Amino acid sequence: ITHLLNSAHFDTEKDIITLEGDSRLWELYAFDHKVLLQLKAIQALPRKESAQALYVYIESLPTGFLQVSLERLRDRLNLNSTISTQNNVVRKAMKELADIGYLTFTEVKKNGVVYFQIHSRKPDLLPGKE
Repeated sequence: ITHLLNSAHFDTEKDIITLEGDSRLWELYAFDHKVLLQLKAIQALPRKESAQALYVYIESLPTGFLQVSLERLRDRLNLNSTISTQNNVVRKAMKELADIGYLTFTEVKKNGVVYFQIHSRKPDLLPGKE
């Protein structure tokens, strides 16, 4: 038994080990689960670095409905190309995130500013996309 476990039982007749995690460490377990989900999404986006970077950023934001400006996402990617090329990169990355089932979003323009309204996020992705 380690300090990360509350209890451990071994049934020799059934050859089963039962481990019960220490409930005081729920944050550690939740973080570990989130890391595994991040790896799942990153693996679903091979050679798509912009989508990977936006995934990590968006997943770090609070849960629920989000509204993020195109400018903020451009800044997040820190690209050196023209603004129009950067906008295309962001839009393509957002579409790639939607294609793997991570999020649903709508692009809207308010007072001349383009926003991505993120309606839902599903870190465990669509079946077959991991």
